[in-house]
Amino acid sequence: MSARVKELLASALRLDPQQYLALSMSGMQAFSEADYSKAIRHWRSALLAYGENSPQAASLNAGIQTAEARLTGQPNQSLTSENDSQTTAHIRLRVSIDPSQRLASDSPDTPVFVFARSVTGSRMPLAAKRLRLSDLPTEILLTENDKMAAQSIAGQSQLIVGARLARSGQPVAETGDSQSQEAITAVAAVADNAVVVELVINQRK
Repeated sequence: MSARVKELLASALRLDPQQYLALSMSGMQAFSEADYSKAIRHWRSALLAYGENSPQAASLNAGIQTAEARLTGQPNQSLTSENDSQTTAHIRLRVSIDPSQRLASDSPDTPVFVFARSVTGSRMPLAAKRLRLSDLPTEILLTENDKMAAQSIAGQSQLIVGARLARSGQPVAETGDSQSQEAITAVAAVADNAVVVELVINQRK
């Protein structure tokens, strides 16, 4: 990848940190330079933006698996496929939407982003999942396998959690989205010990 293309990608991400194509290509660049941790971060962010059911998901997941294998020196087997019982950090969330926040124009496939971030410091999510409006209400488990940054939720005692109906389709909040109140919750070492946190999408941004 030429220096000019690298600069264009960096510029695109400065303007929009969730730009799908720039994230995907930046992941490819990092992978080619053997910076596997950076590649995984870019591709996970791209996957969150595109969605697990998108045409791009298969190739992004394959790239993440390969990068994780290179990073750990293990055979090509995704770390994200580990059973949650083998993880050491768990947050259990029950996500729903207040009927007042449903619009006639909302598609069942409208993305819902559920996230956990640090209580202090950066607002960048440490872990996130992408759901669909049609999935609600639902209960999910966030673990370190859902990490979105170099740092995961492992080792954290408390985190801020929230949920957002993204009518824009973007992971970054925009006017017109609906969201829940954010809450602080403890991180459980064992999944069965994770207290369920209710996240009700009940306010318009």
